[in-house]
Amino acid sequence: MINFKKYSKLSFLRNLSLLILTAYCIIFSENKVKAQEIDEYLIKSAFIIRISVFIDWPENSTFINKNGDIVIAIIGDDPFNGKLQSIYKSRKIKNKNIIVKTISKIEEIDVSDILFISNSEKYNLPKIIQHVKNKPILTLSDTKTFVDKGVMINMYIDGGNLAFDVNLKQSNESKIYISSKLLVNANKVIK
Repeated sequence: MINFKKYSKLSFLRNLSLLILTAYCIIFSENKVKAQEIDEYLIKSAFIIRISVFIDWPENSTFINKNGDIVIAIIGDDPFNGKLQSIYKSRKIKNKNIIVKTISKIEEIDVSDILFISNSEKYNLPKIIQHVKNKPILTLSDTKTFVDKGVMINMYIDGGNLAFDVNLKQSNESKIYISSKLLVNANKVIK
């Protein structure tokens, strides 16, 4: 009998690995760089674009209704150090160009379709979660406890591998659908 769960996970990881390699090549293709380890935030940058395939925004969201770009906002310090901008400058999510913005005020969140909440915002997290509550904004972080506090997807390195947790309860309240193909690969799902 075929173990579809295992096959699904292997396919996901294989596709993610290919995406990371592609992202690495895109970033460094114009520069002569010695062989280096791919850093954590390069992997997380590639992960963000990969998971967007498994996310559906509600019909009334700006993501669906606007003709222009998709906005990924980073609130707080940018742990990616500009890598998101480099990777996404010629990429698309669901046939939309990607704009990456760094924001510092909660009021600026509403322009985003995807919001990455930096660890530097840990003291503002309750206010941020309250602000995005029931809004079709996909929230991401890489601070392990944030998923328990309302962030929809939290990514982190576990044993040298990229892992992630999902707060399905929060995404459902915002009417953001996360595919079971993504959920089956999560380490933890909060229902």
